[in-house]
Amino acid sequence: SDPGIVYHASDYSINAMRMEGGIQRIECGQCKMLRPTTASHCYECKLCIEGLDHHCPWTGKCIGKRTIFFFQMFLGLLCVHICLVVIGTLYYFTSK
Repeated sequence: SDPGIVYHASDYSINAMRMEGGIQRIECGQCKMLRPTTASHCYECKLCIEGLDHHCPWTGKCIGKRTIFFFQMFLGLLCVHICLVVIGTLYYFTSK
């Protein structure tokens, strides 16, 4: 899924993109393209990602603006799973 990749825009002039829709854009020092100020460059993917949180080493994908909700849901469900395993293990060993 797309984490919020900032794509190159070929049909806009540089001056028109600097203030597109009231969003200020700056030039990325790595990929030399205009990106919103809320975007950051991912050095693993070599792309600018809007709202970049981190690059996940297990999935090999960026966690950005569009995927942060699913990442947080995964963490929440993982915590629930760990709690259930601990409770089940404690119940198993204390009931004998």
